[in-house]
Amino acid sequence: MGRVTKAVGHLSEDEIRERIWAKIPFISQKWLVILHATVDPKPAKEIALHVGVGKGTVHNLISNYNRFGPDVVEGVVREARRNTHLTREEEAEFIAPFVRSAIEWFSRAGTLGKEDIQGQESYS
Repeated sequence: MGRVTKAVGHLSEDEIRERIWAKIPFISQKWLVILHATVDPKPAKEIALHVGVGKGTVHNLISNYNRFGPDVVEGVVREARRNTHLTREEEAEFIAPFVRSAIEWFSRAGTLGKEDIQGQESYS
């Protein structure tokens, strides 16, 4: 039998159970791994089988949780905008002069009609 995988007691069992109800399923699954390792420590292979993840995932998750605490579990969410330096509002403000310039240029060239420009007024 393999080595028992245990989680450090950063959070109580009740706190972990509250976090399991996350909106994003894969984060809930991570919390299930941590709950299993906290309440009923077993080898990573058994925890992986019960929760439905790979053995390596259990090793990495528990290792990171033990070293860095509960914040590492939720990490970067896939739905977040990555590699952005501006908020959506700042980006719209930054782009507005370019959009206005393009609209004016196409209007002068006669390639845009009023119906084409109406949808772009939100940038102005």
